[in-house]
Amino acid sequence: MNGWQRTIEELHALESRLRSEGWETVATQAGDASFVPIGVGDDDWFGLSLTVPGDDADRIERVVGRATLDEYDVFRRATDGRTYLVIRYADADARVAVLVAATYDRQGAAPRKVARSAADRGTLHTRLRRLDGTPVAEFTHEDHEPFFPGTGGD
Repeated sequence: MNGWQRTIEELHALESRLRSEGWETVATQAGDASFVPIGVGDDDWFGLSLTVPGDDADRIERVVGRATLDEYDVFRRATDGRTYLVIRYADADARVAVLVAATYDRQGAAPRKVARSAADRGTLHTRLRRLDGTPVAEFTHEDHEPFFPGTGGD
């Protein structure tokens, strides 16, 4: 089984566990995960941009409209130049979670630039977006380390 298959299995296992505990969940697989360094794009935004499928984007927008999703966990595995993530955005009081599986190639310069910016600024941003680039939801993380191998948690 390859890293992506294992990640998808972990996504579905987490979704199943949360649902069995009474949580409402939206689980999706990012079709693209890309790091956007400072200075790229129209504003000063930097972070991890995740493209989500249309139907899932609609469901995520509905959840974000009624839940704070102010907690997050990152489950990470790094192998052979790739990083695999399952990100859980949650509102424990509302018992609602959005789960996103993603993978990225950590060999390029962009992940390193974003990691440096996150360390310098003390935050990392993630943005869920539609295929056409329209933002669906945006989150700020005070701890950037779980998103990057070699910073603990491997």
